[in-house]
Amino acid sequence: MKKDKLDIIYEDKDIIVINKKPHLLTISTENEKENVIKVYYVPRTDLQYTVEHYTQNLDLEGYTLVETDKIENATYGEIAKYEANEYEGFTFNDELTENKEATVPANNELVIRLYYTRNNYSYKVEHYTENLDGEYSIVANDTETISNVKYGIPATY
Repeated sequence: MKKDKLDIIYEDKDIIVINKKPHLLTISTENEKENVIKVYYVPRTDLQYTVEHYTQNLDLEGYTLVETDKIENATYGEIAKYEANEYEGFTFNDELTENKEATVPANNELVIRLYYTRNNYSYKVEHYTENLDGEYSIVANDTETISNVKYGIPATY
């Protein structure tokens, strides 16, 4: 007697069981070893997660959310993918990334947070004096370089 296979459709928060060939299973009383129900599990591919982008505050104390990306059609159990954005005056700091190697959960609640720190800049201050002819000359030995100024902080001298 030929035995049929039964594939059941079922979905819960983690998996989807798909129906490959719907029909009834005939249970054999003669050879119980042949009574096998095969259930196929495939990862869900209808999931989503969020990637948040934060830039460092002007006072250098903490970060502010500047952009949010919603990643859709993610696959359960895969490592979540994300890309850093570019923001003028900021550099992506991967060391601060939260949940950087997280796998996609079934509950759509994963949030990956990316942080961008302010760049440092330097500038030079040159002093000039007006000559009798109305032209300007740089004052010798009166030039200074200001270093490690964070992006967005006004230049002072």
